[in-house]
Amino acid sequence: MSDQTEFFNFGNFLTKLGIQDRAVTLTESRVMFNQIFLWYLVSSFCVHFVAALIALFFLQKHRYARYYFVLILAMGLIGPVTNGIVTSALISILYKFGGWVMPPYFPLCLGLGQTFSVIFLSFCNIPATL
Repeated sequence: MSDQTEFFNFGNFLTKLGIQDRAVTLTESRVMFNQIFLWYLVSSFCVHFVAALIALFFLQKHRYARYYFVLILAMGLIGPVTNGIVTSALISILYKFGGWVMPPYFPLCLGLGQTFSVIFLSFCNIPATL
């Protein structure tokens, strides 16, 4: 019975899947910053790449808008580089000065959270312009 309750602990669940090692935690601010920033950069670029492909497909017959996909791809890199550096640094500094230890799967959650929060705020701005 205790083995079954141990399995439903999230950290133990990741260990049994082979994703997380129990001894690995992130304590250095620089390592936390790098991992959060890279997850945000990769996830944001993936989302913008899909949007650029959709724009390229649907706007290919338009005279000027066919090149709009280049701007979408550029924003997939410019946004995380400007906004992502600041937010990732603030999160890692907060963890460092708080004395907290970051689990190894948490930068993934924070990077994806930053991407989805940007997507949510972008969609909230669309109805305001209509």
